[in-house]
Amino acid sequence: MKTTIYFLLFILLINKSFSQDYIPTIKTGRIWEVFYPHGLGNSSIDKYQIRCDTTINNTTYKKVSYLNNVYIGAVREDIDNKKVYFFRKDATQERLVADYSLAVGELFYDGLIAKDLDSIKVQYIHGANRRVFYFDPLTILIEGEGSNFSGIINNRNYVSINNLTDNVYTCDISSTKSEEPKPSINIFPNPTTYSDFIYINGLPINKEVNYQIYSLTGQMLKEGLTKNLCIEIKDISEQSVMLKLIEGNSSIYNKILLINR
Repeated sequence: MKTTIYFLLFILLINKSFSQDYIPTIKTGRIWEVFYPHGLGNSSIDKYQIRCDTTINNTTYKKVSYLNNVYIGAVREDIDNKKVYFFRKDATQERLVADYSLAVGELFYDGLIAKDLDSIKVQYIHGANRRVFYFDPLTILIEGEGSNFSGIINNRNYVSINNLTDNVYTCDISSTKSEEPKPSINIFPNPTTYSDFIYINGLPINKEVNYQIYSLTGQMLKEGLTKNLCIEIKDISEQSVMLKLIEGNSSIYNKILLINR
């Protein structure tokens, strides 16, 4: 009889571990620490935080900013459906960045990856037992944190979450305002079709931003400041490179550029 009781208790404990309460991701004051490799052996730790409410297209979000107050975008969480959406500051629509309602075998697409869910495990991470969604050994969603790469901001420049902490952040009327979506940034021509210059569409004509051009292996090929929304590329010999535009401490564009000679 005792053996039967112990066995039933064991089964209950297992079921409880897999049916644990949902852990929300979005909380005012929460800080993500993310690892950013710059290439050539250089790296840094960036920190971003959930701030106060804002409104975009009549929908309520929470602002996301680096600790130096550079605005990254806005985020909202649909707790009933266990989904998290991110609205990047230079985007025109939100993007799904986390879906904790997935079952094994279902497809997840966040605009950067499209993969079937392989397995779900419960692991102790950053002070809590969290459900961990494995798409492959390198692509993971962590309940209450977001992707293992960058958390909730959908930025593949980052490669891992170093830490997650909850902090007090006080909101008042002056810190809550509406944010309107900004135009998307486009580079043309791309492919360059024998052009020695590329041009930026989507920023004010007098806007100057830093740019970096990398090889696909991560080697820095060129960097500088745009002039009249133009970048000279005639000295780039590679056919495929990564172009990154930076405003303040925030990357506002990071895509492959095809160079035809």
